Amino acid sequence: MEIGIDSVEIERIKRIYLKEGNKFLDRIYSNKEKEELLLLEKSNSSRLYTKLAGKYAVKEAVYKAVRKY
Repeated sequence: MEIGIDSVEIERIKRIYLKEGNKFLDRIYSNKEKEELLLLEKSNSSRLYTKLAGKYAVKEAVYKAVRKY
């Protein structure tokens, strides 16, 4: 297995989310993750986009790692 770093631009994820909304959430996140993210959105949390990007980066890294093997 290789070691690497995955980073995601928070502003990019924010733009995608603002454009696509729930379609983006449905495509990427589990139901439990969506519940957590929607709670952050309802509370107007400043962490929403950071959380979206962080979870996205983890999923992308795992996908890349699994795809290689």
